[in-house]
Order: sequence, then structure tokens, then C-alpha cells
Amino acid sequence: MADLLEDIATYFSSKSLANIDQIFRDASPSKPGFAVILYEYEGTGALPQIAGATRNVQIVVRDKSATTAKNKARELHHSLETEDGILNLTPARWSLIYIKQPPFKLKVENDLVYYCFNVSITTFSD
Repeated sequence: MADLLEDIATYFSSKSLANIDQIFRDASPSKPGFAVILYEYEGTGALPQIAGATRNVQIVVRDKSATTAKNKARELHHSLETEDGILNLTPARWSLIYIKQPPFKLKVENDLVYYCFNVSITTFSD
């Protein structure tokens, strides 16, 4: 079974939102300049009616251009929005996604601008 961050990366790639080699998990390499970085951080237990776990993920986009980083973060954000919050990240992984906030400017570092947003995802355990 693939891990959650890998499935999110696959989802974004399948929607042509970023090339799979531009998406990084739990690490922010110095190159390339444009990157989508996925971080998982402490979550909570799922609802008792759901056999799974609720996990928190921060989705970060960086680029030399603030406009590019902001617009790509918005595209990724919108790709996770559904009417009922249910999204199939892959054919094998369903998810219930709660988007915590719209993309916001996180920082500027080494001439790169970072935008991010956080989501809470309830899905099965890896």
C-alpha cells in the first residue's frame, strides 16, 4: 500500500498540476527552484464510524516568482475541493478532505517565495 503523501503527489501529477519530479515529500531540496512540497504532521483519530485515521498535511509551493507560487498553490487548493469533501486520490485510496484555509504566503527564503495551505485528510491507515 502506498503512503498518503505519495498518493497526493500522484493525484497532483495525474491532474497535470505538477510533474512528479517537482513534488517532494517531507523534504525541501535546494533545487529545483519550483517545487511542491508535502509535509505530514501530527493528526487526530478518525470518527468512530470510519475505520481509518485523520492526518494533517501541509502543501507548500515555492518559486522565484511570487505570482507563480501563489497561483499554483491556488490551483492545487481548488483541485482538492469537492461538493461533499470526498475525493479519490488514486483508484485505491478514498479520502475525506477538509481544507483548513486558503493558500497564504509562508516565507521568502534564498530568493524563493513559499505559499502553503493545510488540509486534514481522513482515510485508511497505511
